[in-house]
Order: sequence, then structure tokens, then C-alpha cells
Amino acid sequence: MGDSYAKSIKSAVKEVVGSCVSMGVKVENADPREFMGQIEEGKWDKAISTFEAKK
Repeated sequence: MGDSYAKSIKSAVKEVVGSCVSMGVKVENADPREFMGQIEEGKWDKAISTFEAKK
């Protein structure tokens, strides 16, 4: 996973979104905490799994 300690793509995405919270950066035009909730709910699982299949 490059320079990340994440064990999966989903964990790496959550790391980046967590950094967005700290910096006040929106993700998909939403508050990053809201986006993190969507990740936890599985809303983005299809997109993440598609990316994992490409690597």
C-alpha cells in the first residue's frame, strides 16, 4: 500500500478522509465526517472494490 500503514484500500481512504477533517477540506462536496459515515455504512464499497480489482 505504498507509504500508508493501511491494510486495505478502504482503510487508506479512511486515513485520507481523516486528514481532510483536520484540514477542513470537503470530500465529494460534503463534510468529511459525513463522508466517513457513508464509508462506514458501505455506500462507497462498490467504488472501493472496483479500485481494488484494478490494482
